[in-house]
Amino acid sequence: MLQQDLSELLACRLLLVRPGAGEQAYVFRHALVREAAYDSMVRATRQRVHRCIATALRTQLPALGEQQPELLAQHLEAGGELAEASEQWYCAGDRAFRRAANAEAKAHLERALTVLAGLPETPDRTRREVEALTLLGTVYHYTSGHAHPRAREVFAQARTLSERHDGEISLKIVTHLSGAYIVEGNRDAMDALAPRCERLATSSDPVACLTGLGPLAIDAFWRGHHRRAAELFDRAVPVYRTDGFRAFAEMYGWDGGVFVPLYAAWNGAVMGEAEARTDALLAAAAASFDPQAPALVRAFAMACSLARRDMAAARAYAEEAIAISTEQRFYGVLALALCGHGLTLVTAGEHADGLAEIQRAIAGLRAAGAKTPLGYYLTYLAGAYLLAGDVSEGLAATAEGLKRCQRELARVHEPELLRLEGLLLLLRGDEQSAASRLRDALDLARERDARAWELRAAVSLGQFLRDRGRLAEMDAVVRPTYERCSENDAFADRREASALLSRS
Repeated sequence: MLQQDLSELLACRLLLVRPGAGEQAYVFRHALVREAAYDSMVRATRQRVHRCIATALRTQLPALGEQQPELLAQHLEAGGELAEASEQWYCAGDRAFRRAANAEAKAHLERALTVLAGLPETPDRTRREVEALTLLGTVYHYTSGHAHPRAREVFAQARTLSERHDGEISLKIVTHLSGAYIVEGNRDAMDALAPRCERLATSSDPVACLTGLGPLAIDAFWRGHHRRAAELFDRAVPVYRTDGFRAFAEMYGWDGGVFVPLYAAWNGAVMGEAEARTDALLAAAAASFDPQAPALVRAFAMACSLARRDMAAARAYAEEAIAISTEQRFYGVLALALCGHGLTLVTAGEHADGLAEIQRAIAGLRAAGAKTPLGYYLTYLAGAYLLAGDVSEGLAATAEGLKRCQRELARVHEPELLRLEGLLLLLRGDEQSAASRLRDALDLARERDARAWELRAAVSLGQFLRDRGRLAEMDAVVRPTYERCSENDAFADRREASALLSRS
């Protein structure tokens, strides 16, 4: 009977045979014909047909249903099987995410949420909504960073639903909320989340433990509490390397723990640790399965190189990060890499091109609401203006950065902003204010154990004193820092400090 109907439709040229491997397939000659045929069925008939197709996909073509869960989801939804349809839309989103098809993943997960909204409110529906929201937020994190408005919205919604349902929020949500709060520079929100992280950090379960330790360590780094950050990273990195955490991350499809060795390396570079140690931490991050890891490793290696003032290495890492991020559309990482690359261009004398790159990246961070990285990379902008001799714009950048340090979470770069402001004031001819800022920069860096900033501030103040013939004062300023940083020959600032002391 079916074959006869198909033959008649073929004879009328309403259907066409679609060539291909396997069983013979048919398609409507035109989309309008298909729509007319579909509209001719009453709703009950349509739903029955869709349910039959869904059943056939499951029983007769299971491989197709597994490979294209969105196809099964469409028929289940149109057939009125909303609970099963939402599950298949979620599977489709998860599968697309793992293939880095992020636009498809967003569309499928948004559809899953729409379908779930049509179901009665039950604990099972809430659980599924939280899962879909969490994965959707993860996809947005991949493509646009934690500061994206939709990412913030879905994680906040997931938290509200979780707390309303059973009073607890999942480890995944804790990770993403902490990431969002840190990127947004929200001190109060991180302070409120910290007790939960402290409790998790004592857990014997590696996933729970790292979920607590990671945010606490990264938060400490951004606040400029380097010694505390180092202690937390020393506890967190071994947990990140455990099989238990790796299995969880691979099952989830996103390695949020990769930021632990990355930030540990950056914290170490600011503290003036030997290059071999930071390289080992970056290598641990590079071993991650996460598709973002290659771009992230290079962006953080760039930041570490710039902390040492190794401009050649920084430029090479930045160019690699830009290439990977552009190809994979990791726009958040791209903005960071552009800031560093722009600074290396300015250092090489390409002032216009370098400043344009930094300004473009800063504008992107500003538009995204990524206040924490914005504050840090204002140091690159101010440094570029200093090299270009643009005092007014440089002072505007340091003024904004220092104001942000007072009201936002990130203060790690505060000593460097003070140093840059001092040099800009000196360029303007205000020697008294310049000397005051340079001393403030040195004192603050010493207080925080930020040896990279301390070396740089000591050299800048030492050069100021040398140029005025105050060699004894210069020696008293530079020598203690130089001796404390005896293992940091990779730092250009230490070599400059050595040159200064040889003339004292």
